Amino acid sequence: MSQKFLIVERDPLICQDLAEMLAMSHDDVAIITCHSLEEAESKLSDVERLKVAFLSSSIAKISKTKLPMRVTEIGGRIIVINGTEAAEEKAATDWIFVPRPFTTAMIEAALREV
Repeated sequence: MSQKFLIVERDPLICQDLAEMLAMSHDDVAIITCHSLEEAESKLSDVERLKVAFLSSSIAKISKTKLPMRVTEIGGRIIVINGTEAAEEKAATDWIFVPRPFTTAMIEAALREV
């Protein structure tokens, strides 16, 4: 059974880079790519299982969507790619944070926390 990952990233090149990192470091992966949180909400409606959702947005924007609840329902964890939130905001979630710009090593370290 393949591991499913969701990537939400506005920049197509960054989205592609992250997808390639995941494909190279995991066997049998399925990667769902979206360019907005709204598109991700729609695409996750039919997904039964998810390993990780990489969300490139602010905590405030993510929290205004149903994505956190949906990701949890289908067994996934959230990795936020953003470095602007205060420590207090980060502590209020169980999400994993990766600052921008990120490296392959940073993504791999975040995945080890899942």
